[in-house]
Amino acid sequence: MVVIGRPYNSADPGANLNIHKKLIDLGVKPIPLDMLPMMEEMEADEDLKDMYWGYGQKILKAAKLTKNHDNFYGIYITNFGCGPDSFITHFFKDILKGKPFLQLEIDEHSADAGVVTRLEAFLDSIKNARNRTKTLKRKSAKYSTHGKGRKIYIPPMCDHAFTLSSAFRACGVEAEVMDESDDTTVYWGRKFTTGKECYPCILTTGDMLKTIKKEDFDPEKSAFFMPSGSGPCRFGQYHRFHRLVLDEMGFDNVPIYAPNQDHRFYNELNILGSKFSRLAWRSVVATDLIIKMLHETRPFEIKTGETDEVYRDALERISRSIEKDGEDLFDVLNGIIDKFLAIKKKDEKRPIVGVVGEIYIRSNRFSNDELIRKIESFGGQVWLAPFAEWISYVNYIHRMKNIRLDNMKNMLHFFLTEYIQKKDEHRIEEIFKNHLRYGAEPVIKSIIKKASPYIHVSFEGEAILSVGKSIDFLDKGVSGVVNAMPFTCMPGTISGALMKLVQKKYDTPIINVAYDGQGTTNITTRLEAFMYQVKEHFQKASEA
Repeated sequence: MVVIGRPYNSADPGANLNIHKKLIDLGVKPIPLDMLPMMEEMEADEDLKDMYWGYGQKILKAAKLTKNHDNFYGIYITNFGCGPDSFITHFFKDILKGKPFLQLEIDEHSADAGVVTRLEAFLDSIKNARNRTKTLKRKSAKYSTHGKGRKIYIPPMCDHAFTLSSAFRACGVEAEVMDESDDTTVYWGRKFTTGKECYPCILTTGDMLKTIKKEDFDPEKSAFFMPSGSGPCRFGQYHRFHRLVLDEMGFDNVPIYAPNQDHRFYNELNILGSKFSRLAWRSVVATDLIIKMLHETRPFEIKTGETDEVYRDALERISRSIEKDGEDLFDVLNGIIDKFLAIKKKDEKRPIVGVVGEIYIRSNRFSNDELIRKIESFGGQVWLAPFAEWISYVNYIHRMKNIRLDNMKNMLHFFLTEYIQKKDEHRIEEIFKNHLRYGAEPVIKSIIKKASPYIHVSFEGEAILSVGKSIDFLDKGVSGVVNAMPFTCMPGTISGALMKLVQKKYDTPIINVAYDGQGTTNITTRLEAFMYQVKEHFQKASEA
């Protein structure tokens, strides 16, 4: 029996209820993962190359060795709520396909009797098991080699998806945003997941399955867009999991276009043509700014629904402009400003609430159960952390890495990319700056600096942005902050803990809200209580 897992689970007799001794008592030899032969000599293949967690690689290597030895059987020990294992388990199972294994999930409630019973049952089950010992190599279509001429389906994460699809079309690639997430999305997403994955993975899986089940879906002329990443967040594993699901459904001929958000990002985007990156960036910044105008105007509108109507028209106009290479984008944005300013508003003051957190949950209306509208209905106004912030952060992190590695070529590439993006961003912001109370977005370095007393820059991911942006909002006078995240989100759990320290220092209401799609009645009640505190804080600040 190969005992597979991280050392604090698999090698600690206190944590794993002395599983090694139990196996010996049952007449079986236990082999720890680190004692397996040829572990270090194994070459990275398709199953390992995108696995950025160190122990994730070891676990999957152990799965391959277990698969290829007739007398090896795996016992995979994990613990309740382990984020990486929620995905690694799927890949582990896929590698061992055809060979039984036992997974034990331990927590503080685990008991000796239950473990012994499961070990005995597992030993009985493998006595007559027929094993297919050869590991099958995956042969799925890749966008880089098979994608041209296909329609790309983009996840409906937020309204930026619509302007991004226009950038695809401007580069000669047919693109369509998938239907907005709904209860059917959740149904299909949960059917192919365990519930331990992050909520955005469940939704993106459900949206993809909902799309392939449409009558007009043509697998030979379709592809899915799902950006990748290099950790530590689980997001970078979504496209790998989606690949498993598509293959299981018989759609191994449908590629997934997954540009990696590291030094390869712009190279992989540019398989669509060199102008795509700039058009996509302009579309993101322009969409961020009309969203700010929406949130600045809607809470005060006299005619209900007028701001939403103007906003939808603005989104369509930006999309049309981007599709024509954005030649008239600045004229279009000036016209959009005029339409927003023409909306008649009430003369009243409202407390401002900053919304930060995991980018999918904070941006997606369905996943956060219309969080922003709820804050507005409870008497608040929202400042939402922009989508462009994440792209600027990715640029910054990889520029700094190239400086450390003294990689002059990549360093110059990122400097040039940042220079052009900042130039475009400032030009677009100039159109809006006199009409937004928040003002221009700060450089990403200042956000990181604000977070530095709480979290070090070397801890990469959204946690540092959530903390830094919260402090930026608080410095600009918000009356409260909502940190929205998926349930069990790893960066969200860390930022949520640090928010207590931020709240203590700034003496301003801050609430962590975790979404899992299981009902939001309790969340609505908590938000209502939070908004009561926000109004009290706003009142005291107004009287001071």
